[in-house]
Amino acid sequence: KGEAAFVSEPRFEKDAGRMQVLRLVGENGKLVEGASLPCSMDEILSMYKTMVRVSVVDQVMNSLQRQGRISFYMTGNGEEAAQVGTAAALGRRDVIWGQYRELGAFMQRGFTVQQVVDQCLSRADEPGKGRQMPVHYCDASIGMQAITSPLGTQIPQAVGAGYAFRAGGESRCGVTYFGDGAASEGDFAVALNFAATLKAQTIFICRNNGWAISTPAREQYAGDGIASRGIAYGMDSIRVDGNDLAAVLLATAQARERCLEGEPV
Repeated sequence: KGEAAFVSEPRFEKDAGRMQVLRLVGENGKLVEGASLPCSMDEILSMYKTMVRVSVVDQVMNSLQRQGRISFYMTGNGEEAAQVGTAAALGRRDVIWGQYRELGAFMQRGFTVQQVVDQCLSRADEPGKGRQMPVHYCDASIGMQAITSPLGTQIPQAVGAGYAFRAGGESRCGVTYFGDGAASEGDFAVALNFAATLKAQTIFICRNNGWAISTPAREQYAGDGIASRGIAYGMDSIRVDGNDLAAVLLATAQARERCLEGEPV
């Protein structure tokens, strides 16, 4: 953006400064100075109940997997706020492509405990007809696309949808969730460039828990995390405390506004 300045001496640049982290609620559970809640307390309570429900379901289903009653399960322990807060800020017509720790997003949109159990126990009457691995949920009626096993494949799919929404003049977004490990896949880089150059109505939500299954973040990249990569592609980017429900809600709501104005985030 803009023209680069010319210099007469070689100048190698590596650090453009670390991105700050948005936080509204401190570790003491109180609003930080100058912050206010982006919604009512009733809405906060409703989201908190969903977070607790997700946590309990995770505990029960993970226990069933350890007992050998289901073959596979992935928990989202500690990531409930990042899932529920983002989903709550999206529009009902926005379409979500998740990975396999997005149970909070599913349940915030109305996915039921019965649907979770049906899918994980491979019942024939669930949308996948019992042919998918556990936690590969799907419910088109609430705008949730099917979870797939390969890492990162859902990211460019959400960009394609976002571009279609822009071309069709639709006021909705394609939204993709992924972890820090998936951000090391080539699909991630391709998707960001696709979205940035074609101004797709797409929101990218990375849940960086510091581990890609078993690989620590320090062994995955040397730069300033993952959010800064969006800046390199010319996209609006923000880093948020994923354990702060209020901050996640506010950031996603504003990201959606920018997205509908023609700037992927």
